[in-house]
Amino acid sequence: HVPLNGNAELATGGNADYQVAARVPATYVPGPVGKAAVLQGRESIDLGDVGSFSSDNRVTLSLWIKPASDNGAILSKIGRPDDPQDEGYTLLLRDGRVRVYLTSTWADDALRVVTTTRAPVDRCTHLAVTYDGSHLARGIGVYFDGRPQPMQIELDSLFQGFGNDGPLRLGTNGEPGNEFRGALDDLRLYDEQLADDEIALLAARGSGSEILHGESSARFF
Repeated sequence: HVPLNGNAELATGGNADYQVAARVPATYVPGPVGKAAVLQGRESIDLGDVGSFSSDNRVTLSLWIKPASDNGAILSKIGRPDDPQDEGYTLLLRDGRVRVYLTSTWADDALRVVTTTRAPVDRCTHLAVTYDGSHLARGIGVYFDGRPQPMQIELDSLFQGFGNDGPLRLGTNGEPGNEFRGALDDLRLYDEQLADDEIALLAARGSGSEILHGESSARFF
């Protein structure tokens, strides 16, 4: 769990043994949950080697976004951070649509899906992505403000894993000119595919405290 509440030194997770020191080169403004980090396209947030999962794992990623443009990498965890096509996972905006990439080999061993609807510019949206560990594109779900979004499948051919020891980064995928501009808040990574009603709860109540206190078996990474 990375609250992005203005503390540039430390982000903490839901598990007692999880801590990650993170220098966060960002400014902060009031956000949906406490404060939000504002990125201007010149900086990114490097959280180190956390948030690892691969093709057989169930997972949920959740955060608030307020993009200032239709394009930009929201987050990525890629083996070679300067190569956006290397193995790993990426969540980005292109022409306002959310794209999810799970990549072992870019050309022919990957899942790539894109929403048919656009994320609003200059408005806070709760964004959640789920994956069910099936190796199938239909196992990926994308939610805006707790509502599942229709998607197009661009590639549905994942066979091998995509786990890596690269850093989890907010605001970049290593592609020049594709930096995120806008605000990000309250990043959460769960080791389970949350149900629709749990995702709606995160979007409606912000803090996710109900999920953390017994109404779900999911844990933070």
